[in-house]
Amino acid sequence: MKRADSVKTQYGFDSGNYNPNTFNSLDASVCFLFVIVLSFIVQIVFRFAFNAYKQTHESFDYYLWSIISVFLAQAVIFLVAFFAGKIRRVGFLTGGGFNFSFDKIEVLFSVMLALGIALVFLGVHQQFVDDVWRITYGADYDAFMQNLNEQVDGNLLLALFYSLIVAPIVPAIVEEGLFRGVVLRGARQIGPLFAIFISGLCFSLMHGNLEQLILQFIFGVSVGAVVLLTKNFLLGSVMHFTNNLMVYLLAVVSNIAGYYSDSAYYFVDAFSIIIGVALLVVSVTYFINKLLAKQKKKLLNIPRKRSESDEKKYALICLDGGEDVFGVEPIYSKVFIDEINASSFEWSGKTYHYKGEINVMNGKASVLASKIIFAIGIALSVVFIFI
Repeated sequence: MKRADSVKTQYGFDSGNYNPNTFNSLDASVCFLFVIVLSFIVQIVFRFAFNAYKQTHESFDYYLWSIISVFLAQAVIFLVAFFAGKIRRVGFLTGGGFNFSFDKIEVLFSVMLALGIALVFLGVHQQFVDDVWRITYGADYDAFMQNLNEQVDGNLLLALFYSLIVAPIVPAIVEEGLFRGVVLRGARQIGPLFAIFISGLCFSLMHGNLEQLILQFIFGVSVGAVVLLTKNFLLGSVMHFTNNLMVYLLAVVSNIAGYYSDSAYYFVDAFSIIIGVALLVVSVTYFINKLLAKQKKKLLNIPRKRSESDEKKYALICLDGGEDVFGVEPIYSKVFIDEINASSFEWSGKTYHYKGEINVMNGKASVLASKIIFAIGIALSVVFIFI
């Protein structure tokens, strides 16, 4: 790594302001493995502390301990993604052909897709949870939760803080940074479909229980497909926030309806499914059309029109073999974000200038080694679920 205040380009001296570097498949698999192992260790420590607390206290604040649990789990995920970005010189939620930008149309349809998934599949999720509990523990999950609520104390402000802020917002940023920013982005080296599938599977297994497996896998695959299509990590965060918040709000509305009558509860459930299907049809149609339009432009070799914001997102990449080749000062080319196909690693090994530093772009990794480590991480996550 070399410091440089400015770099000479064909257009004179300039400074790149976009990091074109990206993760590879080995980075993705190793980060997932680290998260699974570290999360399990933190979970064991948390259980020990929680059990020790219960032995000396007659009651406990469920939401306070839930908040602590979320922050501990998210801290592990954040630190792994953060240090991976520092070590591999890759942006946490930008770079490598991706960005974190607000597009009101894409955000709208992303929210609709997340709402549709929550409304349609929440019932399937709840039935799966109940089935798992009956098979595993021989107990009804709703009865367990009702019994738990009768035993614990819960501060209302902490409950609202947990349900409306902590649970929706923190994972929407931190978990997206790892599972879409690192795992999805790195696994593209093996292939886009593999990247979408493996990131969704890793995301669902990371939650550490069988109950969330189905819903989180469906949601994770959907988010991965949208992010990979749009190259916009913000949409993943928006969908994640919407899903987490909607699951809570739906539970509240269903409980209120059930309080009045069974008919009201079933009406809310049926109406939610109808609305969810409509949202899914509209949002999925939009993203399919976007995919077809993108493929058409690719086949016809039609360049994307650059906006004013695109002019501010460019990288300086050395195209003449490196810095100080044969004593000749290297020439850096101004390369725009839409011209960077980082998933193919076509810029692998080339030097680039970013924020006063000259770095070398990451190259491809061993696909076999990456798949083996992914398999180890998946196997461990399944084992840890039953421990």
